[in-house]
Amino acid sequence: MSIPALSTPQSDTLLLAPDPIKERLHAFGLPTIFLFTIGVGLLHLVNGVKIGFMFYLLVGAVIYCFGFRLLRGIPAEGHLELTREGLTLIVDGNKRFHRWQDLSRVTLLEKTSQDENGREHVVSHFLAARRLNPDCMDPDGPTTEYVADFLVPIDLYITHHRFSGRTEKQEAACKSAPDLANTVNAWRDFALNLEIGAIPTPIVQTDNRNLRDLARKTSPNEQAKANDTKIAMLDRRRKQAYAALCLHAFCKERDINDPAAQQLITHLLRVLTSANLPEWESAGAVLEVTGRGDPLPTALVERHSDNDLTDFQHLADLCVEVGLVDMYGDCTDQPDQCLSACLSFLETRAIPAPTVAPLATLHNDAKGWGSPISEAAFQRFLGAIRIANQV
Repeated sequence: MSIPALSTPQSDTLLLAPDPIKERLHAFGLPTIFLFTIGVGLLHLVNGVKIGFMFYLLVGAVIYCFGFRLLRGIPAEGHLELTREGLTLIVDGNKRFHRWQDLSRVTLLEKTSQDENGREHVVSHFLAARRLNPDCMDPDGPTTEYVADFLVPIDLYITHHRFSGRTEKQEAACKSAPDLANTVNAWRDFALNLEIGAIPTPIVQTDNRNLRDLARKTSPNEQAKANDTKIAMLDRRRKQAYAALCLHAFCKERDINDPAAQQLITHLLRVLTSANLPEWESAGAVLEVTGRGDPLPTALVERHSDNDLTDFQHLADLCVEVGLVDMYGDCTDQPDQCLSACLSFLETRAIPAPTVAPLATLHNDAKGWGSPISEAAFQRFLGAIRIANQV
């Protein structure tokens, strides 16, 4: 996939806005067709009543406003602004600036649908990216909708005619969805002193029907729902690892740094690399802190309050149960219930839930236990979640 010759950063700013012809069609053309159709339909249905055609158009307008505009919502009005420093999203008058060094490479996310013959067709396009931390595993890797912090629909930007009123550079950037994604990545490469176009734009396809426009500001409740969606997509191996992150978040909040507690957390995270799950489970039974109802070691008890110890043991038992409950039986929903209890435990104690993004970016089978990851991928994962005891 080639980078358009005119899309590379030759100036300080490139402003990309939706195609004005498409905007006018959406704002005026489609409603006009809709209202006219309703008016004609009503005229034929009640042709015995002597009422002017404009009355039916008025009724159509009311139906349109309440049945479409209010229930389906109005697409966000905005544009993208590319500069040498970063990317600015302007949506409904709100500006959100992202520095290039803080953003992953932009992924072209293609939403697909099947026709009556079972063939896949791309029906819409999005730009997706992640916010990076200093130890990010793969800043140039693909971004799915489940881990995206930046998800913007771009179909209205694409021009299929020659009379949009745009400049030559804007036209070059908006000839197609891949051209637009390539343009954004070209500006990022230029700002980060990378060879422009050396790393191709990742392309991900999805049939998810509930894609949200993450260019808009989201409420804490919406963010929590998005996190829940990401957790639900994890396989059992990664859910066990997420439970370990919950225990780590609790220990960090309560200042529990004992080696025995950290050993349990490391063991639970090691499920990600274990090729022999029964052997991994057996190794957990001989730890100083097992999370299986056994007494806590004396050294741990002597350093912390009774309240902290009670909470720690309860949460440790819940976290271990996430992986243990279905270890030797059929797959049930009990691991999800245990993980939900872990999150509720943190919430009632005002401890923020850990981010699921580093886990969601690992290869994930979504069903059953999933496949183990390599040692190298595990070490990168530890760096991403910033856990000090890398083993």
